[in-house]
Amino acid sequence: PETISLVRLLIEGGSTAKTEGGPKPERMPAFGGKLTDTEMARVLTFVRNAWGNEAAPVTTREVREVRAAVAKTAASK
Repeated sequence: PETISLVRLLIEGGSTAKTEGGPKPERMPAFGGKLTDTEMARVLTFVRNAWGNEAAPVTTREVREVRAAVAKTAASK
């Protein structure tokens, strides 16, 4: 689904790029161990529809599928 990157970011966290002469990189913590699939879907649906945007909701099923794929990838490393 089109929400894969957004869901992965919430599950795994992320950081801004480090560039020469640029601002200090910032980090977003991972919420995979803190939020349920339903909570993540609700948060991401809110974000996708805030500030005048009109995006399709993120479903619990989408989050569950991405979380399983992330876990599978991590297990194979």
